[in-house]
Amino acid sequence: MTETLDTLIVGAGCVGAAVAYALRDRGDAVFVVDAEAGPGRGMTSRNSGVIHAGIYYPADSLKTRLCRRGNRMLYAFAERFEVPVARTGKYVVAQDEEGIACLETLKRENAEVPLAWAPRIPDGIRARRALFSPTTGIVDPHVFVERLLTISSAEVLYHQRVTSLRPEGDGVAVTIDGERYLARRVFNCAGLDAAGLTRDVRHHFARGAYFQIAIPADLQVPALVYPAVPKKSPSLGIHLTRNIHGEAYLGPDIEWIESPSFALDPGRGPAFFEAARQYLPWLEPDHLQPGYTGIRAKLSRERFSDFTFVREGRLGQLVHCLGIESPGLTSSLAIGEYLAERVDAGV
Repeated sequence: MTETLDTLIVGAGCVGAAVAYALRDRGDAVFVVDAEAGPGRGMTSRNSGVIHAGIYYPADSLKTRLCRRGNRMLYAFAERFEVPVARTGKYVVAQDEEGIACLETLKRENAEVPLAWAPRIPDGIRARRALFSPTTGIVDPHVFVERLLTISSAEVLYHQRVTSLRPEGDGVAVTIDGERYLARRVFNCAGLDAAGLTRDVRHHFARGAYFQIAIPADLQVPALVYPAVPKKSPSLGIHLTRNIHGEAYLGPDIEWIESPSFALDPGRGPAFFEAARQYLPWLEPDHLQPGYTGIRAKLSRERFSDFTFVREGRLGQLVHCLGIESPGLTSSLAIGEYLAERVDAGV
């Protein structure tokens, strides 16, 4: 006899955990399965933990809407449940007229976000002008995901690889490590593997490298410094971030790869140095050490692609979460809320 589950979430990263949290207290038995040995071991584990303000995406996009709401929700959650968080703010800096024009566009097109011209350029930074984003910050992604799963009261099972999802009647047929199950409702939050569980959607994989840097002890450099880039740029440029543990990194760049691989080429270091030296005048080549890589799952290489939620089945009982790249961590609580509201409304 096929075992029947109530609600199944595939993926124990920030999005899967946030969906489980949003579905708590609804009377459903929620199961979360993940192929890894613990929570947040995929895309969630390989980013700098930045809490974004939502200033780089089209105004009418889900990325903008869910990032801005998720920003507020994440700070509130972190402060309530003792997740390490810091409201560091972020400087976006320009070196020339083209960069200043990019800053002016950011400020003009984001009237709902409290962006302000920095009255002075911070110590250790070279720039002609800078915008300051006070709602940008950093969080510990690992503690965040663990808290979400604990509070959700979902049953979480690791070393469980889902290989197929198929609507069947009013439910979803699920294959986990060769075993067949039936679930009433399934959320596919498998990150890099999510598109592989759909019929005809493909993810494009953008790998980004990070190099750790040593900042001289006598410099009080801000935690987050980003270069000005055109709004349609495929990346936000080589930027400086400090994580919640105080470690400083440069990155990421962007490298298109055919399949997920977290290999890091130390030979990319000189390009990082040249890019960051534009706004970090004190930087020297020997300040850089290879760090790690992350991978973003994008729906297009050439154009903006929004967060996408594809429903399958006559009741929409199978939901695929696709293209959930940056700012997925910031948006995760809002994504969970967004999906839970549609479950409650029966849509």
